[in-house]
Order: sequence, then structure tokens, then C-alpha cells
Amino acid sequence: MGTMKQILKPGRRVRIVRQMPTRDRCWIPAVEGTIVSYRQEATGAWFAHSRNHKLWLDRLIIRHDDGELTDCILDAFTRIDPVDNLRSGFTGRRLRGQHARR
Repeated sequence: MGTMKQILKPGRRVRIVRQMPTRDRCWIPAVEGTIVSYRQEATGAWFAHSRNHKLWLDRLIIRHDDGELTDCILDAFTRIDPVDNLRSGFTGRRLRGQHARR
């Protein structure tokens, strides 16, 4: 399987599914749209033992059909499904752990 930059190319239509555990249930929101950009970006927060003492996040910006932009922070609870492959049985890619900046 390729790197995240190879998989998340601008122009590809995807569905992003997240699992957000709460106290007594798990909230599972999903958004669908076309990838505008993917990048790894440092936060303003300090995080010990990481590169440049920053926490690096994977950010995916998608455009919905109505033109709205959504900035998704990708983590281990995120699943990315290419929409054109959903009918063919492709199960998507689940992210695992922290990603180092390349």
C-alpha cells in the first residue's frame, strides 16, 4: 500500500468516517467530498519527545458538493473510503498511531 500522500490525492472523492468515544456511547460521524489537499502540520501545542517539540497532525481538506470546505484531523480512529471504490468492495484505509513528518 502506498504512502498517505499517494493515497490522498487532490480530486479523489472520499468518505471520512470517525469514531469518537464518549462516556456512554460511540459517536460515528461521516463526511463525504472531494479532496482539496492533504498535509502534515505542526500544532501550536508543545509535545515532549517529538520533532521540534511540536505535535504533528495529518490534515485533510475536503470540498462538499455544495462548496463547503471541511478540515479533517486524521487519527487512529479515522477510516478513509474512496467513494468510487465502495461498490467494488474496497474497505478503505484505517490510520494507525502517530505519523512522523517526512
